[in-house]
Amino acid sequence: IIAILSKYSDEFRTALGVEDVVSKVINLVITAAPGVINAALRALWGICLNNDTHQQVARASDMIDLLIDQLTTHSTTMATKGYILRAIASICGKNYKNQELFRMNEKGIPILIGNLILSNSDTETSDALAEPTSLAVW
Repeated sequence: IIAILSKYSDEFRTALGVEDVVSKVINLVITAAPGVINAALRALWGICLNNDTHQQVARASDMIDLLIDQLTTHSTTMATKGYILRAIASICGKNYKNQELFRMNEKGIPILIGNLILSNSDTETSDALAEPTSLAVW
């Protein structure tokens, strides 16, 4: 619910507060149990979408590097990787500093290229990661 409301309503984002809600969602992403991580990532995606302030808080919390590390972890499920890619797209969207952090990470661009290549050759990967990977390519 938070992800949907924060995505479509500036008033809702303002009512929740700037750093307070972002910090709580980031903490959920960092400490989330396997059953909660996807919901936490969807919330992060929603609150950072087209919101410079939330994107800055995410950058200050080292979320970009943390999310890239989670993308390259073998135990991360395909569904979770899709949500991670959406969160990265949201954090980096229209934000050059965040895009640079992503590009400067040694695993960032190679993981996007790898996902795009796999999406062209594997149906399961294509279904799970083609769209989120495309969102992360800006």
